[in-house]
Amino acid sequence: MTYCSNCGKDLPVDSKFCPSCGTTIPTLVNTNDDNIRREPIRTEPIRTEPVITQPVRSERVVTSSSDINRDHIKRTTVNEFYKDAGFWGSLLVLAGFFLPFFSMDGKSLFDTVQDKAATESTVLIWLAFPAAALVVLLHSLIGGWPGIITTLFILLALVAAGMLVYVLVNDPVKYFGSADMSTILKTAGLGLWLTLLGTLLMVFHSKKKKVEVHRTKVVDRTL
Repeated sequence: MTYCSNCGKDLPVDSKFCPSCGTTIPTLVNTNDDNIRREPIRTEPIRTEPVITQPVRSERVVTSSSDINRDHIKRTTVNEFYKDAGFWGSLLVLAGFFLPFFSMDGKSLFDTVQDKAATESTVLIWLAFPAAALVVLLHSLIGGWPGIITTLFILLALVAAGMLVYVLVNDPVKYFGSADMSTILKTAGLGLWLTLLGTLLMVFHSKKKKVEVHRTKVVDRTL
């Protein structure tokens, strides 16, 4: 028996409306009816394709960008003493101080200081030549002390050179045997010219240093 869903009255078989309230009666579909068309469910096999896996490259965890690419900088200081005029001047002074100062007797300035130091104390100033030359030479090669000290020794050598020139010019007969300029030039030995020239070059002393920068690119990664 079928009842109305609205008023609860009995409904006639195959009725479409309730005779009491007029409510539309839904049509029930008989699922057991053999007339209902049934279609078979078709199943198709699932196509599977092989998965190609690429080799994974493991890398170290980078905490900063500079870990991967960075420049390794190395600075080296090169002493270019051979570019120093004072270096070569000191060598000339050291050589000239011990080479023959006067051609006529073959004595050096070192010999002159030894001979006259007891009677003429002023000749001791000429020891400023080798002293200044050694200071300039060591300062060019090694250094390690303020440049003002080297400058003071160079000034002392200039004072000694001035006194030497004054003595030679003031009494040329005593030292050169003649007042004639051509004779003086012939009498002056190699030691005199080297000492004066070397002292002049020491004035231009300047310690030469060069900083070389070597830059190497470093790639820091783990394969």
